[in-house]
Amino acid sequence: MKKLIQGIINRFYPNKIEEELSSKSKDELIIEKIIEYREFDKYELDVEVFKGEVIHLSPKLPSEPPEGITYEFGPTGYVGDISSDYCVIPTTYRNVDNYCHWTFSEVPFLFLAFESKANNIVLPDAIIDVKLPFQKRWMEILYSIYPEKKVWRISNTEYPINSLIPINHDTSKSKKPIGKTEYMWYHRSRATPYLINRVEKEYQSQFKSTFEGLEMPHIYINRPNRRLKNEFETQELLKELGFEIINLESLSLDEQVFLFSQA
Repeated sequence: MKKLIQGIINRFYPNKIEEELSSKSKDELIIEKIIEYREFDKYELDVEVFKGEVIHLSPKLPSEPPEGITYEFGPTGYVGDISSDYCVIPTTYRNVDNYCHWTFSEVPFLFLAFESKANNIVLPDAIIDVKLPFQKRWMEILYSIYPEKKVWRISNTEYPINSLIPINHDTSKSKKPIGKTEYMWYHRSRATPYLINRVEKEYQSQFKSTFEGLEMPHIYINRPNRRLKNEFETQELLKELGFEIINLESLSLDEQVFLFSQA
């Protein structure tokens, strides 16, 4: 499997592997190169399924620059042979158990893998072995929608060098200044247009909720570990204004998706 991953990396980065072996092990370097392909600043796709977009948002908070923020999202798709019967997610992005990392970095990759024409989906062990409720629910949904797909562990599976690799970049390395900070920090772990589109058009109907039929257009998220100095008074005022106070920790993924889709 390591040789096959190295072959994929050699295809992306010709003549670069051997030059850098003196300071790092080959395995470390291979993983680094794969992770770089989750950065949308520099990449090319063999197959594009969702175009790149430039989206401008006007400022909504005092901390945001007065001219607003412009997000430059690269296109979404695959590298590799479109006719391959294998689609591979080579590695996860950072902490797979982090809610944001999972939702914005892993879920769109999983969409692309399962939606591909490939019958064999090769996933990192960290994704196959997820334990948190929101992770398990996403995997349950994907397995139920695509029961014909065969899922393999990357740790013990050999797959062709020309396998499809999903590309959906939600992070940037750009240090271009935006207001008082750098572009990469404004863009890091944002929902890409592709992710929003797929949830709204394909996956939102899969979620069932006890909130169905209720109208909650105004919600306030009660965070037990992040409190305002006047938290109690703030919540009482918001209740008077018609807000619902929500504790996300007590809600299932299905309920959270439904709640935010109605807010």
